[in-house]
Amino acid sequence: MDETEQPTQHPEVPTTPPPEQVPVPPPEHPPGDDDPGDKRVHVQVWADTQQRDQHWLLNPVGHGYYMIINSLTRKALAVNGFSTSDGAAIVLLPRHKEFTNEQWRIDPSRTGKHQIVNRRSGKVLVVHANGTTVASGDPVRQGPASDDSASALWTVERVQL
Repeated sequence: MDETEQPTQHPEVPTTPPPEQVPVPPPEHPPGDDDPGDKRVHVQVWADTQQRDQHWLLNPVGHGYYMIINSLTRKALAVNGFSTSDGAAIVLLPRHKEFTNEQWRIDPSRTGKHQIVNRRSGKVLVVHANGTTVASGDPVRQGPASDDSASALWTVERVQL
């Protein structure tokens, strides 16, 4: 073959690099927090209305971790984009129990409330107050595990659905 000839590609011959070089994004890999095309539900806090969208199911996945499933949407609480950074958004995603960004540990605190710790990042759920106090509509983010402020402590109680 001289320098001007191009190699013939056959449809039956794979032209992709070997598997160790092919990045495989997880299904429904979320865009970044600032993506205007983001259609996922970002989790926010609201005053307690005892509605189903405020109830969560704990589905054990092993080793003390749970998927936290919204009882209305049946979607899983997840860290956006598999992030390990402070401030990453918490979203609802279709359930994939093998994804560690959807797995949570519930740790009791000395106050009787709980920290909710993400398996992938080791960070806790924190209400990111838009003002000086937490208000309805404030977003839930992940924050450092050392955060034991009121905005990082959660009430976990059994309810009848």
